[in-house]
Amino acid sequence: MDTRDKEQETRILQISEGGSKIGLKDGSKWKIAPYFKKEIFEYWRHGDKVTIREISDDPDYPWTIFRTDGKSEVTAKRIN
Repeated sequence: MDTRDKEQETRILQISEGGSKIGLKDGSKWKIAPYFKKEIFEYWRHGDKVTIREISDDPDYPWTIFRTDGKSEVTAKRIN
């Protein structure tokens, strides 16, 4: 999935390693920036709708994943 210059909505299928990784319905897998791990673990759930955009200022985690309900966002890097 190349989301540069566009947004794509998908859903969370898997949250693993205590919020460190997520798998999405589109087949992509993401490593979450360590400072967002607790946010993912506590508030994100299987089935949540998310949108992915490349707008992060963190070069190690260049993508931003937004919950489409507008309640939170995290930075991540694609791992597959």
